[in-house]
Amino acid sequence: MNSAMQEVAEKQGQVIGQLSHCEAAIGRLYERYGEAFPSMRDQWLSLADQEKTHASLLRGLQAALPPGQLLFNLERFSTFRIAAILRYIEGRMQGVESWEPLPVEALSVALNLENTLIEADFYGIVRCDAPEFKYVAARLAADTRRHAAELDRMMFSHGKTDARVSA
Repeated sequence: MNSAMQEVAEKQGQVIGQLSHCEAAIGRLYERYGEAFPSMRDQWLSLADQEKTHASLLRGLQAALPPGQLLFNLERFSTFRIAAILRYIEGRMQGVESWEPLPVEALSVALNLENTLIEADFYGIVRCDAPEFKYVAARLAADTRRHAAELDRMMFSHGKTDARVSA
């Protein structure tokens, strides 16, 4: 592999690694929300499990891409945006520990995260002919849209009151 292709392959690994780390961090945040809001625990833990699956799919993607099979349009994707999302998630996880957010606040944070990932459109911007990439990209894009819709439904049903949701 020549140096230019090696550079692209390294960037590809960094981007996929950041996306995997982001999905795992979102899963940890959702687990904390499940602990904080027992009446919504099952919903939060289901979302957390799905985010962990996304992280695993992304980790597997890097290994599954055939040698020399590269992602295209990586230069159009901002790794700074993913880094900012990761910092945001860290702040929210610390927030859960230092103060007790309202359920509607947690739902708002989660919906904002999912919508930010939708808007980043990594899987629409970055292209690859490998079937492994196409599968993972289609699944994660669809799941993220589904998560946003589910969080929107949860917000509608729980966001009508300022009362804290307890057991």
